[in-house]
Amino acid sequence: EEPAGPQPTVRDLEPIAERLDSPDGAQVREAIDLLSVIDDARVIPHLARLLRGGRSDEVTDRALQALRGLAHPSGIEVLTEFTHHRRARARRLAFEALSSVADRRVPALLAQGLRDSDRNVRATCARQLGEIGATGSVDTLFLAFDRGVVEAAISIGKLGNRQAVQRFDAHLGTVP
Repeated sequence: EEPAGPQPTVRDLEPIAERLDSPDGAQVREAIDLLSVIDDARVIPHLARLLRGGRSDEVTDRALQALRGLAHPSGIEVLTEFTHHRRARARRLAFEALSSVADRRVPALLAQGLRDSDRNVRATCARQLGEIGATGSVDTLFLAFDRGVVEAAISIGKLGNRQAVQRFDAHLGTVP
């Protein structure tokens, strides 16, 4: 949803970022939305500070979604921290945000998510590995598939070569 009025720019960054400290949740949510429109890496430290400050679930989720939209490598550190969050939804949003970042570290981070305790987080990571074209993750995806992450099959199909398809075909007789 686009904010009303003129689009904020980097010149508006500091006054908007100050609103992240507001005790009013609506002000904080609006500030996150405005910051997400400013397509600049200088937004990342403000959102990272907000996330590390331990805000409400709604604010946390919104900030993680904003980082996904910004898709900047400078957000990887805070997103990696949130892949270990106590809430599965926050972990899933962190992995989704990581998958939007074009960086060589992302496939390994997503592969770690295949071992998450939550089924939806594992499924998200399996799908995202296929979406980002992580061809080096095929063996890891087979392992995840063997352990019940059925979404890994889709990514194996996207990423695998002829040998992977034959290997997958052999699995079909043994896996429901």
